[in-house]
Amino acid sequence: NKLRQAVEGRLIKVESPLAACGKGPDGAACQEVLKRLKNPYYIGDQPGLTQTSGWVDAWMSAPSVYAVAVATKEDVVAAVNFAREKNLRLVVKGGGHSYKGTSCSTDSLLIWTRAMNTIVLHFLHGYRSAWLPASLLKRESQGILTEALFATAQRWGVSLHFNKGLAGAGADDLAAARDTAMNPVVLDAFALAIVAGGGSPAFPGLPGPAPDLAEARRRAHAINAAMDELLKIEPNPGSYVSESNFFERSWQQSFWGSELREACGRETKVRPSRTFLCPSRRGERSVECGWFRAPGGTPVVNEFLGSKAFSQG
Repeated sequence: NKLRQAVEGRLIKVESPLAACGKGPDGAACQEVLKRLKNPYYIGDQPGLTQTSGWVDAWMSAPSVYAVAVATKEDVVAAVNFAREKNLRLVVKGGGHSYKGTSCSTDSLLIWTRAMNTIVLHFLHGYRSAWLPASLLKRESQGILTEALFATAQRWGVSLHFNKGLAGAGADDLAAARDTAMNPVVLDAFALAIVAGGGSPAFPGLPGPAPDLAEARRRAHAINAAMDELLKIEPNPGSYVSESNFFERSWQQSFWGSELREACGRETKVRPSRTFLCPSRRGERSVECGWFRAPGGTPVVNEFLGSKAFSQG
């Protein structure tokens, strides 16, 4: 009752629709459930179902006893605190997409986030990222790294994402990463440093508060100044293309590094113009892959020639 009151009645007892098949595998109810299992949206709407039924000799999908159909962050906090106080196993499930059994378990409390599907767009003032090489963790460099992080934090908050660098990863993981277009500096990075900030949603021309451009520019300047402190100890760290500055001035080198040559090579196989495009605030900016012929006549990818719109963006 305590938890039910804390989450305003959103505590529900979980029952698996597949229970009908346990009672009568050939019955109409079971057949109807099996038919509905082909619909991923139906699976997502059932707190007692997951996308897969399990892995052989690893785990089997089994519904939790109770679930909190969380609607707010306060619901999540209440569920976590209750599970800690009662020493209950806690599992989390959204739409049921699970392959490792972490979204369901018998004798557990489920945090069911299916209803938390509201999307809120924020007006970003600045977003910078930089890969931090593992060499900065050496004893002789730890002081330098500490001072740089402190100087960065004095200008703007910085977060370190240790789950994204590949330093110390296994040979297979490193080989797989090398086979992508990602800047290869990630192979020796122990973390991704992110300095970012934004404000409440604001859309010019639409009802609602207009963006405060003066404040946005002030914050963008502070964010850039903060990242510059890290660049003092690692001038060319590279950045994660999926989490980076849209207006990165050295975007070719930052996003791809030495892989840009490979990207140009792959692109020219399918696009005779030898150009691949990247979005820009002024349309599309093109990276032109220059060529020269090595002795013997074999075409070799040369350095990129730059971007026509680069000076504008």
